Amino acid sequence: MEDKILDYLKNSDEPKSVDDILKELDMSKRSAVSAINDLVKDGKIVSVGSAKRTYFIANNQGVTADDYGKLKTKSLEILVPVKATSDEAKEEIQTLRKEIKNMYANMISIMAVFVAIFSIVFSGGNFLFQSVNEAWSSHTLIALGVAESGIIFAILIMLGAIKIFLK
Repeated sequence: MEDKILDYLKNSDEPKSVDDILKELDMSKRSAVSAINDLVKDGKIVSVGSAKRTYFIANNQGVTADDYGKLKTKSLEILVPVKATSDEAKEEIQTLRKEIKNMYANMISIMAVFVAIFSIVFSGGNFLFQSVNEAWSSHTLIALGVAESGIIFAILIMLGAIKIFLK
C-alpha cells in the first residue's frame, strides 16, 4: 500500500491531497491515511499546507516541510511587489483614460468654435454681399444680428452639453 502511494506521488507533477490519492489508487480512506502517516514519519513523503488542506509530495531529494515553507515565503516576496506594480499600472491606465476623455472634449470644443467662426464669417459675408446689392432696412439688419447671436448661443449650449456628457 505504501509503495503504491509513494510511486504515485513520485510520478506526480504536483502535490496531491488524500482525496486525489483515494480516487487515483482506489483504496479505503482508513488504509490510505494510515499509509500516508507512516510515509510522512519515515520521511519518504512531505506534507504541505494546513490541517484542512494538506497535500503530499514525494521527498525525492531530501526536501523538508521547512524548505517548502521557505519556498512559499520566497514566492510571496516575488508576487507582492508584482501585484503592487499591477495596481499602479491600473491606476495609471485610469488616469490616462480620464486625460484622453478630457482631450476629446477639448477637441470637440475647438471644432465647435471653428464651426461657430465659420458660420459667423459665412453669415457676415452673405450680409455684406447682399447689402451691396440692395438696401436693407434696419429691421432686416437687427434680424440678421439676432440670427447670428442665436447660432452662437446654440453652439455654446451644444458645447456645454458635450462637456456634461463626457464627464
